[in-house]
Amino acid sequence: MGVASPGGSVSRLSAQIYREAAYIAYHFGWGRKEVLEMSHRERQRWLREIGRINEEVNAASRRRGEALLKSREERLEAGRM
Repeated sequence: MGVASPGGSVSRLSAQIYREAAYIAYHFGWGRKEVLEMSHRERQRWLREIGRINEEVNAASRRRGEALLKSREERLEAGRM
């Protein structure tokens, strides 16, 4: 599925397609064939969606971490009084 260069490496475009396919397959558990058969536009749409999901998950995780830290600090402060 790639264009081989004289040195035997996969072309830059093919390498990008495989990175996109790996990212999508990893996050959604889809098969290689299914992802590689997508159009460029469809792969880009799924990449944006995965990015959005990751941003939401990371933001929620940060909020939980901040809440836990605040709670711990409040408990420590209450113990000093």
